Amino acid sequence: MSATRVLALGLFLFTAGPAAWSAGLQVSPVRLQFAPEQQAQALQLNNNAAAPIHVQVRVMRWAQREQQDVLEAQDEILASPAIVQVLPGQTQTVRLVRSRINTAELEQSYRVLVDELPASAQDSQAAQSGLQLLMRYSIPVFIAAKSGAEGRRATESDTQPAAATRLKARLQPATGTGSRLELRNDGQQAVRISQLRAMLSDGRYISLSEGLLGYVLPGQLMAWSFEQPLSPGVVLEAQLNDEPGQQRLPLQDAAL
Repeated sequence: MSATRVLALGLFLFTAGPAAWSAGLQVSPVRLQFAPEQQAQALQLNNNAAAPIHVQVRVMRWAQREQQDVLEAQDEILASPAIVQVLPGQTQTVRLVRSRINTAELEQSYRVLVDELPASAQDSQAAQSGLQLLMRYSIPVFIAAKSGAEGRRATESDTQPAAATRLKARLQPATGTGSRLELRNDGQQAVRISQLRAMLSDGRYISLSEGLLGYVLPGQLMAWSFEQPLSPGVVLEAQLNDEPGQQRLPLQDAAL
């Protein structure tokens, strides 16, 4: 009996670049930002393979509950077309269109799921062998709050405060060994955390996350566990959003 295996490349696991790509399917951009009243954005799908690729595009509402990412069905942003064939060497444009314009006090967050669909058995030797490796991309999409910067991620030059000032951090021992980092975002915009490192009391740095650690959505609390045991006096630094350099995370003793 044949089986299909999906290889999920959730882009929140990687440091974002100008485009995300597999051996065949390339998707750009890797993040999308709507201004509060902007109607549509475009997603580019490029096929670098020798055979046609069939792709399904869906937009899901992205929330965080109990320190977990949650994707839910929604109808505020629609993908058109939702099913597309990309010929070899060609690029197809998928429009992401807002079905209604509504403003909110907090930035709204979504994920575009771009799934490569299985090829028919007569078109795919992989399908005939009983195993297909399919690609999934998960693209973050944000709709800026009415009071926020118009369609841009917050930086120090924006009216929003720098990302580090919107975060509260708490470091605890993890169950068993290691450490657990909790981050709360009290701002109106999501914060992207990458290149997390710890400065020890002797001045040495140890890396906790080489690439993208994850996002904390507005008003939410997220947590990550690390194998390294870290003392309460450690200094944590990370790259936040697109702000230059490493930013120090303000550690607190009290529960977040």
